[in-house]
Amino acid sequence: MKTILPGGLFLLCFSLQLTAQTTRLTGRALDETGQSLALATVALLDAADSSLVAGRYCDADGNYTFEAVAPGRYWVQVSLLGYQAANSPAILVEAGSGRQTVPDIRLFSTTTTLGTAEIKASKPLFEAQLDRLTVNIAGKISATGLSALDLLQRCPGVVVNRQNNTLNLAGKQGVVVMINGKASRLPPNAVIAMLSGMNASNIEKIELITTPPSGFDAEGDAGFINIVLKKNIDEGLNGSYNLLAGYGYGEKLGAGIIFNYRASRWNLFGDYNFSHDRHWQEFRNYRLIRQPDGSETENKVSSIRKPIDDNHTARLGLDVDLGKKTVLGVLASGYQTLWQMDAQNTGFTAQNGNVETRLFMPNVETNRWRHLMGNLNLQHTFRSEETLTADFDYLWYRDHNPTDYIVENRDAAGSVLSTEALRSRKETPIRFQVGKLDYARQINKNLRMETGIKATFSQFNNDVSVENQLTPGGDWMVLPDYTNRYRLREDISAAYGSLRYDFGNNSLQAGLRYEYTNSVLTGGEETLVDRHYGNLFPTLFYGYDPNEKHHFGLAYKRRITRPTFNDLAPFVIFLDPNTYLSGNAALQPAFTDGIKAEYRYKSYLLSLEYSRDDNPIANFQPTIDPDQNRQTFIAANMKSRDNVGMSFTAPFHPTPWWEIQSNLTGSWQNIQTTYEGRPVRLQQLSGSAYIGQTFHLPRQFNIDLSTLYYTPGYFGLSEFQHYFLLDAGIQKDLGRSWGNFRLAFSNILNTNYYRGVIDLPDNGLYSTFDIILEPPAVRLSWSRQFGSEKVKTARQREAGSEDERRRVKG
Repeated sequence: MKTILPGGLFLLCFSLQLTAQTTRLTGRALDETGQSLALATVALLDAADSSLVAGRYCDADGNYTFEAVAPGRYWVQVSLLGYQAANSPAILVEAGSGRQTVPDIRLFSTTTTLGTAEIKASKPLFEAQLDRLTVNIAGKISATGLSALDLLQRCPGVVVNRQNNTLNLAGKQGVVVMINGKASRLPPNAVIAMLSGMNASNIEKIELITTPPSGFDAEGDAGFINIVLKKNIDEGLNGSYNLLAGYGYGEKLGAGIIFNYRASRWNLFGDYNFSHDRHWQEFRNYRLIRQPDGSETENKVSSIRKPIDDNHTARLGLDVDLGKKTVLGVLASGYQTLWQMDAQNTGFTAQNGNVETRLFMPNVETNRWRHLMGNLNLQHTFRSEETLTADFDYLWYRDHNPTDYIVENRDAAGSVLSTEALRSRKETPIRFQVGKLDYARQINKNLRMETGIKATFSQFNNDVSVENQLTPGGDWMVLPDYTNRYRLREDISAAYGSLRYDFGNNSLQAGLRYEYTNSVLTGGEETLVDRHYGNLFPTLFYGYDPNEKHHFGLAYKRRITRPTFNDLAPFVIFLDPNTYLSGNAALQPAFTDGIKAEYRYKSYLLSLEYSRDDNPIANFQPTIDPDQNRQTFIAANMKSRDNVGMSFTAPFHPTPWWEIQSNLTGSWQNIQTTYEGRPVRLQQLSGSAYIGQTFHLPRQFNIDLSTLYYTPGYFGLSEFQHYFLLDAGIQKDLGRSWGNFRLAFSNILNTNYYRGVIDLPDNGLYSTFDIILEPPAVRLSWSRQFGSEKVKTARQREAGSEDERRRVKG
């Protein structure tokens, strides 16, 4: 007894001390008239990641209580059948506060018009899984009026190069862009145009997939960027529409609609969007060539560009339940992008510091892309967790790209020496046929199997011509060095299998994919490429989850980056008469081996990755003909590239009304290549930082503030200088009846500016290029939902070409 009594007193005191550190939360749920809601479901959620902490039911008077709540930040969510769920503001529970009362939470019936805005918990901006980082875009005010390309530019680790129309993820090129799981196969300029015309208001989230599983194509060493468009989660006829107006250098207009209609056994869904954007750009290109005898030749060109973008996109789909276990789906989509530009190009050529000639070259360019896609999908469920899915896709693209130049050469004093007209024409039809069959089965509670086969047949035509006219009204003469007809036929066959085994808190997934490629490229009567090869691509994932808050993961991948169609087939884009972009038929595929480790605590994520690339493809690499003073930018193979990367993502809640989302990335690159036959080795540390802040103000006002910074980093031989961007926005939600208003400000500090430098003193080359994008802009948007709130969502599925539409893109 003498032993038990002191021990009991100690445990009692310890228990009282713990109780003093926790808090009792109480509150009440009411309807719109102020009446108590008995038996409503109440959830206490962690504000950092919206995970469930505890659950309760209201008593007969609508009261609820959460005992022994630990210090932290929380939401309280109340739901009841027949009412719209509602959430409390963020609640800060401090140690020793004893008891706190949550403000009354009012629920509105689904048949009652909501006259004031609801307070809703938002998803964290960044969500991490083993193979991807998800950026939740929906609801971000500062994204208002932006395009999908603008959003990508603001995503962690993504670099958009607008001069040569490429994307870079985690310091690597070869990114596959997907829309709702369907990979784009467009040329780079078409993908950039498509993303420029896609309204951010229709985007739910962006997934950055750096370690794809074996069910994905092995194409793309940098991984996949999947843009997920919004889908309504209700039944009946419902949807939303939006309007946008803004101004920067010129007017910005937009409109869109999304709808969904579900009957008992079928579902019809679709959307349409239009955007118009008049903007401004300036490109500058400078090069200095130093000869072995010490003489120097300089070229400098500035291009003031005034593009106008008009874009239309549309989708229409139908899902039909053929029986209890079989669903047939039909999906059609398409877009048209029209890019028109007037440009004024000026420059000079100097020899040993003395200007010899000057250039004045206005040009007019039109680039019209059209695309249609049809998908037929059949899914059959044999039994629970056993499905067979078949897809057939047909994709058609066509690019019409005429450009007209007036080339005026002047002497150093500005007197006209000669004038000629120059015109280029490019017609590019592209066709794909894709068939895919996937089978998945849950063998037992611990073991899951997936397997499938796929075949892709593609045909790419590129008719390029360049002509000049030496005198006004004279004959046009074909320039044979830049004129030809190119044909590429490429077929890829693939088969894959994967197994996932869950044991205790561990999961192990192993996959193997085999792809065989036939690729033949001809130019006129000459065969430029004739390749036939097969490769195995293993993947391995391991995960350990000791509890809901902690996760450890390891992954291994092997990938391939095939040359894009435009990289192989020569084309011509003139920056000036002696500087242009072209293709490279000598390109070889690149192979990547990579490993990744990550640790996640709640919404905090730390990941480390190492990869080795053999023959990596670098775009926009210079070749110099010193005798002709001609510079050509092409895609080229480097010897190797080692990359070590780090990423850290963390949310913070300094106060209940202030949320911060942050992401830091860092990478070290070791690049080995050759230039003009001489070895070149480049090493550099680089990184990026993103901080997004949301302020919840009274009367349902919210303010977003986002900042993005990139340190210098390599892009092939080019070193990009640091980059900084600041955006902001304010939102007022007037409820379902009146809609939502957002006012957004982009590029506030006018820092949307890229600078690249190539400095190879041993090779006698120094080159710079600058890309100055549109000045600050403001956009006002209004959106409103319509229709029923009780409808089930349209079926989430992917077409068979989800990994196809990329090869046209690059």
